[in-house]
Amino acid sequence: TKMTSTSENSVALTASLPLAGLLLCLLLLLELLFLAPQSMAQSGNSLSFDPSQIEAKAQALASSPYKSVELAVNSPLRDLDYDDYRRIVFDPEAAIWKDQNSPFQLQLFHPGFLHINPVKINLVKNGQAEVLPFSTDVFNYHQDLPDIDPDDAGGYAGFRVHYPINTSARHEEFLVFLGASYFRGVGRDQFYGLSARGLAVNTVGPEGEEFPRFTEFWIETPAQNATHINVHALLDSAFLLLVF
Repeated sequence: TKMTSTSENSVALTASLPLAGLLLCLLLLLELLFLAPQSMAQSGNSLSFDPSQIEAKAQALASSPYKSVELAVNSPLRDLDYDDYRRIVFDPEAAIWKDQNSPFQLQLFHPGFLHINPVKINLVKNGQAEVLPFSTDVFNYHQDLPDIDPDDAGGYAGFRVHYPINTSARHEEFLVFLGASYFRGVGRDQFYGLSARGLAVNTVGPEGEEFPRFTEFWIETPAQNATHINVHALLDSAFLLLVF
């Protein structure tokens, strides 16, 4: 049986916060969920969104056997080395919200190399959540790389958020989610340090460390004058499941 827990509020990530404050935005209130499973009402290709529905989804998942989502064993994306992976570059002109006069922009990471667990990314707007489908059109591929089958990718590996944190002249990366439960953030006039983790499990002991991972995100579309962005997430493992 998995343990499930949730934060009382959605995670509000403010671009102008110092790094310490930014990381503290991922506070977790550890309390058991006793919510009955609820369904998200479907409308076309989108689902009505409410943060409480994520808690219900977590409760439903916690009652089922854990299943890790990974690239196929024979996927060519697993065979990419460090240099090959670095040759797959997101096209900044394809950034989410770039053409919507938004202070925030969202860029995506390609699966492959060490990043073999695709994540599900939902964009939330006007109370509706819609899955962001994987597309090769938003990446630039080096000519020496093999052709990438979108169906083989299974989803994006993660994402990063850009905001004009230091100057209004350009958008700069200030928040990254990529790999397991790892994330990192940076504030104004700061430089990246070590990555943080959503949760560390069994870091000491004979059983061996367990590495929970973020499996699904809901990212709320910020308003045109927004100074913060709301990100909701599920973090799953064989032992527990958390809601951020």
